[in-house]
Amino acid sequence: MAETIASPSQLFPAAGVRSDLYTVPVNTRAVVSSLVACNQTAMRGQFSLSVAVAGAVDEAKQYLYRQQTIGPYSTFVATLGGTLGPGDVVRVWSDNGHMAFTLFKAEVA
Repeated sequence: MAETIASPSQLFPAAGVRSDLYTVPVNTRAVVSSLVACNQTAMRGQFSLSVAVAGAVDEAKQYLYRQQTIGPYSTFVATLGGTLGPGDVVRVWSDNGHMAFTLFKAEVA
């Protein structure tokens, strides 16, 4: 198996829209090291982070963070250390539409 440090996945989703930040490719596993959420506005914001095994529809059990509050112009860093399988999807949501997300991971094929 070859391990690759993949480029970070980045997303700036619209307000109130749950969006796919990263999908593990076929025949690949991913080790996720961290997620960074950056609130880029003068207003407080909230975000959610979920992992859908095999791309399953949204369920409460998938959430690692749900409506986590971030102050104005602030950054939240989550050290995760989780392993994802083929087709697993990392999804994010923000309430204000001014939040950038970056997911750092290594892929093993």
